[in-house]
Amino acid sequence: PTFFGAYAQWAATPPPAWEDVAWLRQLWGGPFLVKGITRVDDAKRAVDAGATAVSVSNHGGPLGGDGPVFDPALDEQAVTG
Repeated sequence: PTFFGAYAQWAATPPPAWEDVAWLRQLWGGPFLVKGITRVDDAKRAVDAGATAVSVSNHGGPLGGDGPVFDPALDEQAVTG
């Protein structure tokens, strides 16, 4: 496909589900990091899916300074708690 055709196919692809994360974890024998976590419930889901680490990130997020870019309750204690 052309560049724009490939981009359209990629853009139409649904985002991964937690079942997909668990499936990837089963295939991978090493450390498994899930990046882009912004909420406590997602961090817990990542750990439940087999993540050995999570990266708190909003992938750039809002630049306007309108408050936190992730849930301020998201810390190690909230996840391992």
